[in-house]
Amino acid sequence: MKDILGLDLEGVLNLGVEDIGKLRLNFDGFEHISRSVGALWVYDYEAAARGKVGMHAELKSKAP
Repeated sequence: MKDILGLDLEGVLNLGVEDIGKLRLNFDGFEHISRSVGALWVYDYEAAARGKVGMHAELKSKAP
């Protein structure tokens, strides 16, 4: 298994359950996977400190 940080989007999407079980997934790996699939939202604390609060995360799930 390659290093998770070296995988592109296709590599991330092709990970199987057996692959994930073999990985030692730390925050960097989790962040890489999340960014790769567009699932990571980061609040801009620096902009907020300058008075540009911006938007908060919007959940897209339709679940109640």
